Amino acid sequence: GEKTHHQGIVVDITKRKLSDVALQESEQRYRRIFENMQDVYYEASMDGKILEISPSIENISTYKRKDLVGKSMLDIYSDPKEREELLGMILEKGKICNFEVHLIDKGGSRHTCEINTVLEKDQNGKPIKLIGSMRDISERKRVENTLQESEEKYRLIVENQNDLIVK
Repeated sequence: GEKTHHQGIVVDITKRKLSDVALQESEQRYRRIFENMQDVYYEASMDGKILEISPSIENISTYKRKDLVGKSMLDIYSDPKEREELLGMILEKGKICNFEVHLIDKGGSRHTCEINTVLEKDQNGKPIKLIGSMRDISERKRVENTLQESEEKYRLIVENQNDLIVK
């Protein structure tokens, strides 16, 4: 009745462990990109529910990520018709680039944003969700308008001077 040996099975799990480490590194890399990107990444259901949005939303609005996930995109559009137009174009073309929309933040401030979006479909071609990015271009639009006003004033001054010279 004395034990003379042990019996067992040894399985080499080196590949599984290496795979787990690679997966963790990949997840960490994705998380760093997601949390530090300047543009806003988002995913929305076809009915407009925000499924995912990057923390960079805080850079362009008073919203935090947690305030928006699960809410309707319609709640942040200044004009809900813009979303209808955007959705119609995406359904027609499958993607859209540099589409301007006007969004409002928690405090009611209006932001002009440029949106790039693609339509994700299932294996049967049925639209599932929208995946995209947005960038606040409010400052750029303000500068463009200021420049346009300045050019218009300059043009009027030059036209008036030319009229005086001719007379």
